[in-house]
Amino acid sequence: MTLTKKTKRILCIAFPAGAILLAAAIFLWLWLGQTREEYKPFDVRRDQNTNAITYCAVKGEVDQTTAANLELPCYELHLPEGWTQTENAMEGYVPDTLPRSYVNMTWDWYCDRYQSPEGVKLTFGQRPAGEQLLTRPDSTDSYSISGNLDPASIQEVQFGDTQVIYYQQPDSDLDENWNPVKVTCTGVYWVHDQSLLHLSCTQAMEVNQMLELISRVDYQAQREPIAVKTEVVPLTLVPGRVINETKEDGSVWSSTESYRSEGSPAVPDQPQLLAFSPPEGYTLDGSWAEFGYSIQEKYRNEEGELISYSCCTGPGQFFKQDNGNGQLYFPFQGISWEELADPNSVQEAQVNGNPAFVHINDDVAEIGWIDGYCTLQIRCTAPMTQEELIALAEAVA
Repeated sequence: MTLTKKTKRILCIAFPAGAILLAAAIFLWLWLGQTREEYKPFDVRRDQNTNAITYCAVKGEVDQTTAANLELPCYELHLPEGWTQTENAMEGYVPDTLPRSYVNMTWDWYCDRYQSPEGVKLTFGQRPAGEQLLTRPDSTDSYSISGNLDPASIQEVQFGDTQVIYYQQPDSDLDENWNPVKVTCTGVYWVHDQSLLHLSCTQAMEVNQMLELISRVDYQAQREPIAVKTEVVPLTLVPGRVINETKEDGSVWSSTESYRSEGSPAVPDQPQLLAFSPPEGYTLDGSWAEFGYSIQEKYRNEEGELISYSCCTGPGQFFKQDNGNGQLYFPFQGISWEELADPNSVQEAQVNGNPAFVHINDDVAEIGWIDGYCTLQIRCTAPMTQEELIALAEAVA
């Protein structure tokens, strides 16, 4: 067949264009495959000579701040017939006086427990996939604070697109009479979305058996908490104290109770946290909030004096030691044992008609009170009188 000049021109254009499209398709396929392959939420390190795993940790899909505010989903595990659920992660924690979203502030992990007819125990745990060490430093029997897995017991497995950490090691459990017994613990860790998931059982199981259990997790079913029926009780203030208890042998055991608010008020779905107006010369130096149900703010003046303001829904404690968190630093040492034993160290007062506690010593001036379904507190390192504290609290709206 003879090609005309026009046909040759079309082919000259079509061949390079087709080659470009083919190259682009191959590049996209390779890139997607590489991206999928390289997505590994666990940091697994190996001995260069033996290739044995020496270290395993969760890299951290979420940081500390995100984890604290994460609306953690609760996934469903569908086990074969015969397994009995002995503990439901959604049961018995959230009073029905609180809205559904309160569970996200209260829970940063979920735990379901099951038992087979043969007595095998299975645990399904869920928590934010923050940084976490899974292994202890070596293969000795001592356990580290962060991780308790023997590196020698770990296998790294790829289950489809999911990196799985499988382990099997000796452990201990309690029998039906609460006597300690030795068992073999088999488990798997994996990450889905922003959740670190963990299955463990008190029986030796092969890798494929554990992977089959992973396949039984339903990520689409969003479980709802089973609320505890709770009577609505308005907040009240309760004074702190030191409790001395004399035992049969004549020894005296002492314990303390904090100044606090108690009750179970009804909290709306969108609670209104009262806003604080700092005195002149103080500027906001940081804040910390959780799901709209709790807030803590820090203010500072040019002299370095601090004011802390906190407001939360429901009951809370006053005058506790508070050195802050990863976001805020505070120098509050809390009310002393001697002050708790002395009822005159804390004065009763009122803030806009609501009951309040006032505590003043050489280091801090602080006031705690209730307003509707909220518990509030102001703490100052600058010297203040009781009247000044009350005026500061009454400006909260």
